[in-house]
Amino acid sequence: MDAARLSLGRGAISDALVQINDATVCGVQSGDKQLQFDAFSRAGIVYLRAQRLDLALAANDSAERIALEGRLTDDSLHKVWTNRGACLTEGGFFQRATESFNRVLEATKFLPVESVQDKRQACLGNLMFIALASGRAKNALSYAESFLAEEDIRTSTSSIENLVIFEGWYATALAQTGQHEAARSRLASVRQRIAPEALGSNIQFSIALAVTEVHGGFVDQGVTRLRETVTLAEQKNLFYTQALQALTLVLEHIGQIAEALQCVEKLEKVMKEAARGIVGIEELDETVEPPPISPSPVRAGAAGEDEQIEASEDPTNSSIRILDDRAAQLRIRRFMELTHDERATVLDRIAVASALVDDETGQHCARVELLTLDFCRALGISEARAKLISAGSRMHDLGKIGIPHRVLLAPRKLTPMEFEIAKKHVPIGADLLSFSEDDVVKMAKIIAQNHHEKWDGSGYPKKLFEDAIPLEARITSIVDVFDVLTHKRAYKRAWSVEQARDEVEFMADKHFDPTLVKVFLEQVVKADYVIPTEFPNEAPAPIVLRDYSLPYEPTPIPTLTGHVVNARSRPLH
Repeated sequence: MDAARLSLGRGAISDALVQINDATVCGVQSGDKQLQFDAFSRAGIVYLRAQRLDLALAANDSAERIALEGRLTDDSLHKVWTNRGACLTEGGFFQRATESFNRVLEATKFLPVESVQDKRQACLGNLMFIALASGRAKNALSYAESFLAEEDIRTSTSSIENLVIFEGWYATALAQTGQHEAARSRLASVRQRIAPEALGSNIQFSIALAVTEVHGGFVDQGVTRLRETVTLAEQKNLFYTQALQALTLVLEHIGQIAEALQCVEKLEKVMKEAARGIVGIEELDETVEPPPISPSPVRAGAAGEDEQIEASEDPTNSSIRILDDRAAQLRIRRFMELTHDERATVLDRIAVASALVDDETGQHCARVELLTLDFCRALGISEARAKLISAGSRMHDLGKIGIPHRVLLAPRKLTPMEFEIAKKHVPIGADLLSFSEDDVVKMAKIIAQNHHEKWDGSGYPKKLFEDAIPLEARITSIVDVFDVLTHKRAYKRAWSVEQARDEVEFMADKHFDPTLVKVFLEQVVKADYVIPTEFPNEAPAPIVLRDYSLPYEPTPIPTLTGHVVNARSRPLH
């Protein structure tokens, strides 16, 4: 057992696995419950370091069963719960991990400090990490202070590993809240106690030191140290997710948004891989076609994202949810960075990037632009105005860069909570398009802000109805829904042109302007319409930002049904 502990300390995972397997066999053969418990308990830790969290939890469960059957001391159960919390933390299941750690803290509350200090320190160190990973540095500080407030604290009796975990995350929380001197002091108190061969403890210490350096003003030194630590942690498979989490937060803090976003995406991949086999994380089989969704007399929303169900939240874990939200925020910050100097180029790129979120070809925005241009011509709109509207329609879903992928890529109907999140892409898109008075950008903002309004007033965000909805948004809405229906998405198969035409016609006077639907079906997407699979060699007209702007003028449509329809707003009833 001691040999396995030493191998684990220096990062020799393979050696530790062999040694712990031998100890487990000996324990089972001997019938000694304490030996069996020690073997399975240590096996759980080794599997945890090897990133086999399913095996780690299984070994931990075996240790708990042996402790109960053998009527071992409460100290053994405390160890089991602490190790289970560590496994769940590593897998990103923060809520379940917190429950395990709090179970230990509650059970040891009235026990002598010297007998339980090590476990309480380990639990609180992990709770601090969870708080920091969730962006709650003040909560992390409160955990540390509650521990240090206990009487008769004897840090010298703590295991060096648990001491470094506790002091490292405590120093990180101090640094993030501006208490740089206190952070350096905490780290200096444990630096000399870490043996060179204790690789795991050295990695955790380096993480805390690097974060403290960055927040203390030594940015280059801290970032360099942290990048080197991440590389070492990945090579040795020791505390890699913690190191990558710290690097992500540091990069975001110093404004290196592009690299921070790359780290978040890498973290999501690592966390999903670590969590696989535990609960809730299953890869979608891309070779299996989703079950068909046929048009039904009872419609829940043709555009797909309008569909919602009463159901529990999706099964992804806490860490992945947090990372997904952070990625959405970073994409918005990255967009704002790039538009500062390269607006014309970036608008076009980001429009495509936002489409790639839920359209595997990335051509949704291009198809919407071209079909909108045809639609505008059929309506008799001038060529210049038609091109302006079609260019603006290309960015109708720009706000999706700020929506978590777990919502946009949900392979099912959205829950009510997810639907509320998805709806936020409308105000996000409008905000992102508020930086310029250029004609194209203004048109894009009008469309982005209104393309989910519905003719009967049941849309969002303002519940406008009929011709209170800008004409350009009414045009784009029809084109957008038709294109979504006729192409595969995560939550639906591709419908035929005939099915999509029937759906658009069915939604006339409800979702869509009936006058526009008539023109769309009779002149733009006729019964023999073929969805284009190739686009012209020349790229769609570039977005040109000029130094002048023209006031927004609603575009009147030539008489189609005996009267002129326009986009002028009128009071809502």
